[in-house]
Amino acid sequence: MKRTLKIIVPLISIMLILFSNNVFALENPENYNPEPSLAGSESFVQKAGPVLGAIRTVGIMISIVVLAIIGLKYMFLSVQEKADYKKEMIPFVVGCFMLMGVSLLVGLIEQLNL
Repeated sequence: MKRTLKIIVPLISIMLILFSNNVFALENPENYNPEPSLAGSESFVQKAGPVLGAIRTVGIMISIVVLAIIGLKYMFLSVQEKADYKKEMIPFVVGCFMLMGVSLLVGLIEQLNL
């Protein structure tokens, strides 16, 4: 069963990629006007900028506090407990770095679009 799934899932994925490129346009391409949907007001990026900054700041502060707590807890453990704790803290560390990396990436994209 697992072997057939390992074969079937990639085949279905490849078929979906190859055969799902049909585009059904309802509008004539010559009449297309790429105006933003928020015409006459601030752009979405300008409206989302302050919210993104607040989320980024709070997220990075929380991740730094969590990493500090994990580090302090790690320093006071015995050798055997440290080995077990290393296995348990990997998802936390990866999550913190992903939060900081993704927020940095989104912030860079925001700055490039302005």
